[in-house]
Amino acid sequence: MTGLRVFESNDFGHIRVVTQEGSSWFVATDICRALLITDTWGAVSRLDDDEKGTGLISTPGGPQ
Repeated sequence: MTGLRVFESNDFGHIRVVTQEGSSWFVATDICRALLITDTWGAVSRLDDDEKGTGLISTPGGPQ
């Protein structure tokens, strides 16, 4: 995974995005919050395996 980008708007708050092998991956928690979906786990569980994943991101507080 490469650089973390953050998109911010008064309408949807902040959306974190990372790039992996040329594809943009959005942080599910941020997307669900913007769409007022309270059950992130349930929303992600409905995605196909090639539409979701996990990875480590370096942050000032350490890897997350």
